[in-house]
Amino acid sequence: LRTLMRRDPEGPIEVPARVTVYRTIVHDEERCLGCGACARNCPADAVEARPPRKDDASVCAGEAGA
Repeated sequence: LRTLMRRDPEGPIEVPARVTVYRTIVHDEERCLGCGACARNCPADAVEARPPRKDDASVCAGEAGA
């Protein structure tokens, strides 16, 4: 992760699923609520929260019985 922070990325960077860094927001998919608080509170405006994709089966699972 340190080497990723030393260069200016040309777009979103891939971050391992679970990264432990002191005093840094860490993406943990199991705990993520999708609220976007991380993006709103990032002082460097380096976090982008995106809504789930429409083709994600977990999003549509509740609509299957409707």
